[in-house]
Amino acid sequence: MITTILNIQDAWRGKVAEHIVAQEIIAAETRVSTHRQYWVREKYQSSAEVDFIIEFRGKAIPIEVKSGNNSHLRSLHQFMNRTNHDIAVRVWSKPFSIENV
Repeated sequence: MITTILNIQDAWRGKVAEHIVAQEIIAAETRVSTHRQYWVREKYQSSAEVDFIIEFRGKAIPIEVKSGNNSHLRSLHQFMNRTNHDIAVRVWSKPFSIENV
């Protein structure tokens, strides 16, 4: 029974983290958008996606949400390489930091 509960928590942890970030983005916006903006790589059988895209000072800023200590950011790197971006945001369980990638 406890194993089942832990498996359910693991399965939903990412969705809950994304939902919290979405609520914070909505709360911070001066205008309410009814459409969630995200990016998906248009390639057959690709699973690359970036959770959110927000506009800031005329730039599209990608935001990737990670629910655990997983630091793999392949999708975010693909987005940045395709769009020639120099700024991205990763929300995860580690402390805030600024990194050059």
